[in-house]
Amino acid sequence: FISSFASRIWWWGGNSDRDDDDSSSLETIFKIVAIVFTLILGPLAAALAQMALSRNREYLADASSVELTRNPQGLISALEKISNSEPMK
Repeated sequence: FISSFASRIWWWGGNSDRDDDDSSSLETIFKIVAIVFTLILGPLAAALAQMALSRNREYLADASSVELTRNPQGLISALEKISNSEPMK
């Protein structure tokens, strides 16, 4: 959503009434490069942010389970068993 919005702002936002063809072609090239950059980096940044939030939630869940059970060794043992098991099909 953000990358689409930014690309529309770049494309439609900078129109000028100047008749200087060199300047307008340079602006057009710059806009195209900026749009491509935004369209590539926008989704990548969103995916990285989503992964970081997911990892943070995972750590908070582990900390909450230790606090709830008051048995850190039990959690360590359970996580070791899970990591050594075969993946689900």
